[in-house]
Amino acid sequence: MFYEQIRPSALKKIAAEIKVDLKFAGVTLQKAEDPGLSRMAKLRIVERYIEKNHHIGSIQDPGSEYFRGRMSMRWGSLSRWRGTSVLPIVFFRGELESRTVMMAGSAHHLLGEPPESDAAAFSALPNIVRALRGHLSVEIPRNVFTPGELAELEEKEVGDWVVNRAAMVTIYPEETPTQELEFLAIPLHEGAIDLINVRDRTKDQHSHGILATPLYVAKARPAPDIDDE
Repeated sequence: MFYEQIRPSALKKIAAEIKVDLKFAGVTLQKAEDPGLSRMAKLRIVERYIEKNHHIGSIQDPGSEYFRGRMSMRWGSLSRWRGTSVLPIVFFRGELESRTVMMAGSAHHLLGEPPESDAAAFSALPNIVRALRGHLSVEIPRNVFTPGELAELEEKEVGDWVVNRAAMVTIYPEETPTQELEFLAIPLHEGAIDLINVRDRTKDQHSHGILATPLYVAKARPAPDIDDE
């Protein structure tokens, strides 16, 4: 969707800069002989366009547009509370220097997963909230869903409530090991959260939470060897 919004002149310039063949990027994924190659070509162009035209923050200071980072994260699907079904949403969570990063998106965007034409857009905040409600089986304040009542509640209060609930999710399958991941994401909300000690369920410490949706998440590439630079 982002790729289609870039002007043709800008596409050609960026493709030449990063040496991407537009014949791979220009076809739709459904018609591409190699959808993976087409997707990666589009992603490289979009990422460079964002770098040239938007501010990209960090884990410590995400900003309001985009932020990127590299950290150890656990990820997986969200299972329904006390149920066997799995919500069609993939969830990532990691902690780094008192920052808790949580990212959510549609599971059908995972490489290797079949596309679903009727899948909900779980990169949108309202759908992320709905998924959290189904996962945790708790009542979200009606203000989140009723426009008239929403005006009576401060936006920050609702956002902080969502960030705290996101920090409580259980990723399926449980006991999934962490992976070193790198990402470029869109921040949705920031707020203080209470980290819970899973052993005795007591409040352990305070953390700054960032709820976001990723433009991409990938296994982190090896860090460059300083001696080779």
